Amino acid sequence: MSKLNLVYETLVFQNKLFGDSICHDSNLPQGDYKIRLNLLDTPLPLKPGRVIHFEATSPEPKIQKVITGAGFAAPPAENKIIGEGFAQAGKREEPVKNRAVVLSKVDKPIGTHYYLWNLDSKTEGLFVSNAHSLEPGHFFTGIFKKKPDGKCTCLKYEKPLEPAPFTGGIRPNGKIYFTVKIDKYEPAKGNMKYAHAMAKYIGEVLEGETDATKLSKEFNGRMVNIQRRGIEQKDFVWVITEILDN
Repeated sequence: MSKLNLVYETLVFQNKLFGDSICHDSNLPQGDYKIRLNLLDTPLPLKPGRVIHFEATSPEPKIQKVITGAGFAAPPAENKIIGEGFAQAGKREEPVKNRAVVLSKVDKPIGTHYYLWNLDSKTEGLFVSNAHSLEPGHFFTGIFKKKPDGKCTCLKYEKPLEPAPFTGGIRPNGKIYFTVKIDKYEPAKGNMKYAHAMAKYIGEVLEGETDATKLSKEFNGRMVNIQRRGIEQKDFVWVITEILDN
């Protein structure tokens, strides 16, 4: 998506990824457009030191999305929609203020991808931004929205969360771990291959595969180190990597 602006009395489409492209239609109103780019045979000087290398074709204005529930008129009684009551089952999730911690980050052209753990919903999350520089282990509050898959997206970073709810560190391999207290031990049974316990802000924590990380009811109230790991090619889970001495 490119924005049509008036630059030095010339209509120019501007895009952070591709730069500027000249607009040949002087009747287009300024705003957001979907365009196609062609390389100009000869670069066009816009002002001394600034040159445009592209021209825009087939501009299509951005279609503004209607916000559901914002001023919709009630349908006439004679035109009732059959099954209208089902709509409530698909009620949209509203953004909420939550707390989160950065697990890892990956720099990408559209913005740094921060992979998060939401402390309130106890789910994975994602925050994409070019305006922040956050490190793994950084706790903060922000505005989040739940996605259909149960994960969440951070719409807005608000402020650091201090003091941090729990501690942790970074392994030599760059992986993050947290130190938390566990309780509510449950043995392995049925479809559960591993014994597990619960941790505040984290939720379910599985015992590790080594003897030193196996759980029993005696470990209720103990501090453990946990790490995010994949189990049997399924979704990532929190796994105990070390049971600490009292």
